[in-house]
Amino acid sequence: MKSKIILLLVVMIACINAACKKKKKENPDAEFDRAALLTNVRDNIILPQYGDFVSRLSELQTAATSFTSSANITSLENLQTKFKNAYLAWQKVSAFEFGPAEQSILRMNMNSFPTDTNQIRSNINSGSYNLNAASNIRAKGFPALDYLLFSKPVNAILDSFTISSKSTNRKNLLNNIIADMLSNAQTVNNKWNNEYKNTFTSNTGTDIGSSISLLVNQLSFECEMVRRERIGNALGYQGIVNTNITNPWLVEAYYSNYSKPLILENLHNLKNIYSGKNGQGFDDYLNHINADYNGQPLANVIMNQFDIAINAVNQITPDLKTALHNNKPSVDAAFLEVKKLVVLIKIDMTSQLGLIISYQDGDGD
Repeated sequence: MKSKIILLLVVMIACINAACKKKKKENPDAEFDRAALLTNVRDNIILPQYGDFVSRLSELQTAATSFTSSANITSLENLQTKFKNAYLAWQKVSAFEFGPAEQSILRMNMNSFPTDTNQIRSNINSGSYNLNAASNIRAKGFPALDYLLFSKPVNAILDSFTISSKSTNRKNLLNNIIADMLSNAQTVNNKWNNEYKNTFTSNTGTDIGSSISLLVNQLSFECEMVRRERIGNALGYQGIVNTNITNPWLVEAYYSNYSKPLILENLHNLKNIYSGKNGQGFDDYLNHINADYNGQPLANVIMNQFDIAINAVNQITPDLKTALHNNKPSVDAAFLEVKKLVVLIKIDMTSQLGLIISYQDGDGD
């Protein structure tokens, strides 16, 4: 009798252990520290990159003030360099369009391209405008500065700010656009460093509106923007249909011909968000739940695809605008590799993590 009782206890313990193991297998993400992931992304990516963006815009403003008070080739070239530095810094925060940035519609205010050159010229001619008006969304931010500073040869640009009859209006518009950009960036940066930084890391769920969901949605959306706005539109893609009619003027930074460096900076940053740089990232999350893709760890497949896409963009020569005319196959190849990355993140990664894509995409994958 005693031996039967012992045997029964052994069987019960074995069943309990089996049940525990089964439960652990069915709900592996219960042990993944999402708060650690969010804290790492906040402290090592979001906050320092917003801080750097504000600093770069401050440098741009200083350069613009110097140029408009003493316009010459040297001060103009310095201003153009500071513009490019700030534009690169923007690529590192563009993917955080939630919380404070969403409230300030930062992406729209900073980088709605292609720019509306007719509206910009109207603003210069009148000298009177409201940069917060809807009509000026495409007549401000980086695309407008791109036009003001690079749409002509450097000597002609200098003349437009010095001897042109509207030179004073042009100088004022330049300074006002930069002041508007800096103000918006500072507002978002201040909110992140005050009330929102704790809100972000404490919202550790996976439902719509959680920080994980917001971050993944914007990671996916920004990849979509690389595929569509930064490459696909210029290639002639309308929705999922390729018209084979290239439109170089639709690229980002058309006038400065700085599109390729901006795309590369953007993709490198998206890879850092995904990997968490040197800390917890979404690759760790996927590995924790043993996410699989055709017999391979999904985390590795996505990481490799980032590298493949970045390499494909690097193969665009000599630059994106010229390649659309002279080396279109290299642009097509980059588009397709970024498209693969979009699918992996938007579909495979989100489904494995139990997340929902909540933004609207009107043209498919």
